[in-house]
Amino acid sequence: MIKIADKTVKQPYVSVNGEWRSVKKESVMVGGEWKTVWEKKATYTINIYRYGTLYQTLTCTEGDSIKLPSIGSGYATSPSSTTISYSNGATITPTSNMDLYTVFTYYVYLYKYGSSYKTLSAKSQGSTAVFTLPSASVDSDDNAFYGWAVSSGSTSKSYNGGSSYSLSTCWLYAVFSYYTYTGQKSASTTAQTSGDSSSTQSLTASLTNPLPGSSWSATVQEWTPNQVTYPISSNLTSGTGYAVNYIPKDYSSPTGAVGSGTSITIVSSYTPSGGAFTEGALTSHQYSGETNDTRKTVYKYSYLKADIKYTTYTSKTLAYRSSK
Repeated sequence: MIKIADKTVKQPYVSVNGEWRSVKKESVMVGGEWKTVWEKKATYTINIYRYGTLYQTLTCTEGDSIKLPSIGSGYATSPSSTTISYSNGATITPTSNMDLYTVFTYYVYLYKYGSSYKTLSAKSQGSTAVFTLPSASVDSDDNAFYGWAVSSGSTSKSYNGGSSYSLSTCWLYAVFSYYTYTGQKSASTTAQTSGDSSSTQSLTASLTNPLPGSSWSATVQEWTPNQVTYPISSNLTSGTGYAVNYIPKDYSSPTGAVGSGTSITIVSSYTPSGGAFTEGALTSHQYSGETNDTRKTVYKYSYLKADIKYTTYTSKTLAYRSSK
């Protein structure tokens, strides 16, 4: 048996017609059979792109592994992709030349009234990513969302809610509009439900320039229909008259707060009582005996009537704030 000593073979060369040429494969005869003792391996190039520009080039011999550098969030294999195929610091064994594109993750931190509201994230191969900014929800004592400021406490908006912008990682602060009110004073009004319907209904009132968030109070009475009869007599006629009057009684004393509108609900649901009543008169002529009947059936129902007290104002001015 012939034993071949282990050896490290570097790139061998041969002279062909006086010219040295590199050898791709070297073999020896062992027991009448050619055995490969050295074969040239391919060298692969890994191009790392950052922000669209070649940033670093790595080389790797076929069959060997190489560790990728830690840049951004990882690497995509296409210049238009944000899908990460290789993570930072990953060890890979290339089988061909490679072009890798650094993907970055950017964050937009949104704050509302000084507290964290939402965090947005987006990936990009560039120095910015596209973000669609939301509109922040409005608290009851603010009028509307105004926009996003770039510094805490600022009332100058730089970005609108619902719009898209190219941004890198940043912190944004919600700005809201609200009103300041002058000429505040006490006011009163009345309201009532319909006395011509038996349908269930609500008792509402329309207020003039009510101060939002202020309190109101009401005194509500229920007016109930009542049948009345009375005699009719004179020198010429006699008979009976019929009428309907209403009798009041206490119903409730609700209170509440004014919202953003000018209407308030005092009683949410009221079902009237009542029905058919007689109105008119039955009279007869004293001498001729001629009769005159104007009686008729009418339908009358109870209703609610309210006296409301609230706070009104003279004028309002729009202002802005990002903190309370």
